[in-house]
Amino acid sequence: MLVGASFAAAATAKRHPAAAAVLAAVALVAISQGGHAAGVESAPLAVATDWVHLISAAVWIGGIAQVTWTWLPALRTGGRELRRMVLQGVLARFGRVALPAFLLVAVSGLLNAVLQLGALEELWASGYGRLLAAKILLVAVVAGLSYLHAFRLRPSILARRPGVEPDAAARRTHRRLLASETPVGIAILALAALLVGFPVAPREAREAEARATVRACDPCPFARPQPGELSVAAPAGRLTAAAWLRRRGGELTGTLRVIDGKRRPAAVPASITGATSQRSCGTGCWRFSVPRAGPALVLAVGADRDRRTVRLPATWDPARDARARKILGRAQRSMRRLQTLRQVETVQSAGVTGTGGRVEFRFHSPDRMAYETASAESVVIGARSWIRPDPTTGWRALARAEEDFRVRDGFRWTVFASTARLVAVHRARGRRVAELALLDWGYPLWYRMKVDLRTGRVLGQTLVTPENRIEDRYFAFDRPLEVKPPNLPRLGGGAPRDD
Repeated sequence: MLVGASFAAAATAKRHPAAAAVLAAVALVAISQGGHAAGVESAPLAVATDWVHLISAAVWIGGIAQVTWTWLPALRTGGRELRRMVLQGVLARFGRVALPAFLLVAVSGLLNAVLQLGALEELWASGYGRLLAAKILLVAVVAGLSYLHAFRLRPSILARRPGVEPDAAARRTHRRLLASETPVGIAILALAALLVGFPVAPREAREAEARATVRACDPCPFARPQPGELSVAAPAGRLTAAAWLRRRGGELTGTLRVIDGKRRPAAVPASITGATSQRSCGTGCWRFSVPRAGPALVLAVGADRDRRTVRLPATWDPARDARARKILGRAQRSMRRLQTLRQVETVQSAGVTGTGGRVEFRFHSPDRMAYETASAESVVIGARSWIRPDPTTGWRALARAEEDFRVRDGFRWTVFASTARLVAVHRARGRRVAELALLDWGYPLWYRMKVDLRTGRVLGQTLVTPENRIEDRYFAFDRPLEVKPPNLPRLGGGAPRDD
């Protein structure tokens, strides 16, 4: 439809301009229906608004270009009477069309931005938003230029008595302002083309991810938190309750998802304390609003004996995402610079009390690790490893790994830096400690990290997965420790045996 209507409009423009205008409007409908407006939930309103925006922009920007190319030479080289005729008969008449068109551009553009961004912070946090912000700035520049030459300079030029030549500097400034509108208008059209060709608008992406949750999926996709949005999770018996939260003043809005150990939506009831709005978005999925939210989001998952109460942290500063990413980057660098450290890890299987275990690790950079459980021990050095399954048996060497073990590879958080949120800063044992939340949305895996702000070292972290809850504590940084190969029986005085 777009190509056909465009060609038809061009073919009939000279003989039937009114019909050509109608065909051009039809072509603009095709652009709106094929653009980002059609991808949001309120598609009819978005498409209609986008169509009005395109038509009014064509009248405003196109009219400016036509007037400039056709009549600017007359203002530059024409005689006094011709210049006055252009100022009064052309520019003034065009102004009566251009001003309403500009107002429609501004209003429809603002509504488009709301419909396609979904949140104000997307204007500077997303690539689409930054392009849109640049376009808005250029539109404001053209509006300012138009105001200066149409409402300030032109009336003063026309106010001169007949036969009296207007000030040459005023006429020259008027021409320059009028001429400068066209290149800025071309830049606006270029940015508009880039926006049309942008893969996906922020709200369109969010709603596409939300629609994915209502399909039967195994496993289900998980949305990456958008700028200013916090994603947290906690066990709910054998299930996991995960939320994507947004704060606007005291109001907390977001999406709650309940999943089982295989990352599938759980068909169980859930209720959110204090929610005035809670509607289903599919199996195990709810969108909600809590007008007066406290520091935690409290919810109940399941029914009868399987009912579990869950508290999810709900305090963070959306304006401090950049600081959270900075703290996370420093923490990763600090941990990777360590020569030695110890780690205690406690694992609790989801919904099964008493299952799990405790593991003690010793790390020595660059490639040595030893760990002990209640019964087993293991040593890893580079590509080699040894294990003793229980204290009553001897050590045995395992086959070489395909890749060398590296201590630094265990501290890999910045790949999820876009999801890092600063939950709190407090003092613990004389240290200022930052609490960060971040999400590995592909697995999924929710982190809660404690970082010493003085040293940048990670003191501990809590990990929530659909299967387990894992508590890690790091300590003894750069303290003396050894990780050595175990003493193995040798065959004929040769090298240790590899089974």
